[in-house]
Amino acid sequence: KKLLNNQARVGQALDMLIRPEYRGHGLFSRLVEQATSYFKDLDLLCVFPNLNGKNAVVKTLGWKNTAKIANITLALDKSPKPRTPEMLFPKAGNNLVHFQYPKKVISWRFDKNPTYKYFRINTSAQVFAIGNTYTPPAGKETYGDIVYINCPENTRKLEALFGKAADFLKTKQVHYLTTWA
Repeated sequence: KKLLNNQARVGQALDMLIRPEYRGHGLFSRLVEQATSYFKDLDLLCVFPNLNGKNAVVKTLGWKNTAKIANITLALDKSPKPRTPEMLFPKAGNNLVHFQYPKKVISWRFDKNPTYKYFRINTSAQVFAIGNTYTPPAGKETYGDIVYINCPENTRKLEALFGKAADFLKTKQVHYLTTWA
């Protein structure tokens, strides 16, 4: 459950996976039903699936596709200079809406995560990005992934933060920058 900075309550379904050998027995439907029963007070429930996940939630749950977010990838060795808010955030203005985690959740999700190592990039105590790096198993290129951004509704601060995160990721030898923040 997340609160957007416009005070909307949003649920995000993550990691809705069933191992192949257990599929076809209704487990997916039962797990989703159980999980969503805890969140009756939401204004919106969203999922950002890959194609297999999209097919599963449409076919099994009857969910509808309301919007598509194109993959956001920036080749760090080819990024134009100087960065501008218009280049990074077209038509964003100062009306940015974003997920807003409480400090306790940020600590649990990112600082204390036993599986993944996350980094934090600050431009101030209240303005920061969290991310990690990864190389796909069959890949030769490394990706830097910005997974969370905490920034007030100000495109200038957001642009500065995004630029600092991109510069930091270059020092980690990443080839591409991705984000789902």
